[in-house]
Amino acid sequence: MAARTFSIVSLLVIVLAPALRGEGPEDRILYPGAARMSFIGPFGGVDNAIHKGRFTTTENGILCCAFDEGRGLGPALGVKAFFPVLGVFDFSPRLLYENPRGEFTAFLQRYPIRGLGNTIELVDLENKLEVDLHVLTVDLFAAYVFPFAGVYLAAGPSFGFLLGNHFFKRETILGPPGVTYLDGTTSQVMYDDSYSLPSTFRAALRGGIGARIGLSHRVYLNPEILYSHPLTRASKEGEWKYSVLQGTLGVLISF
Repeated sequence: MAARTFSIVSLLVIVLAPALRGEGPEDRILYPGAARMSFIGPFGGVDNAIHKGRFTTTENGILCCAFDEGRGLGPALGVKAFFPVLGVFDFSPRLLYENPRGEFTAFLQRYPIRGLGNTIELVDLENKLEVDLHVLTVDLFAAYVFPFAGVYLAAGPSFGFLLGNHFFKRETILGPPGVTYLDGTTSQVMYDDSYSLPSTFRAALRGGIGARIGLSHRVYLNPEILYSHPLTRASKEGEWKYSVLQGTLGVLISF
């Protein structure tokens, strides 16, 4: 009986000794944020760009159209990393390509022309503009990581560098009936090229929420939603600015 008691006590000591020394296995299900690991990986998603602020376009130096509000969807692709720096905080730099598109409708224009019987008629013209901005963006975030479910809040400065742009403008005669361009049509492409209006640099504050969902010991799924608030104008002239609501999905590798 004494020998059996001694064996049971010895077994308990062997099993419990690592835990008593703080060396027990980590519960990665209940406390997935307890392990302070570094991550890196690609991500992709959609930018929902919201453009505001009046700006104008010109043709051959002549003021043409005034635009005010627009919005559009474009891709966002990049790579991000997370590095533990202090307690529950991570440093999260990102490098990405963004395409904050915008579709605008100009203020209605009305011009006098000579119609039938050499009488003066007013022609209503509608101008629609599609803008593609190709931007290389650098984000420098601080992320607060909650000690459950891998959820985090991230925020920081965002710097955009214009790689290129494309403006496509179409003008349409709305009325009166029977009025056309010289070729007999009521709609014409007025511009289809890059344009000098957009600013080459953009600064913003961006922040939002994300999660690191473990698929395996080293691979994590990373959904994220961010919103950017502009600090600078998108145009060299006028008050054009744009904010972006961004939704992405990434894959992170821990190391």
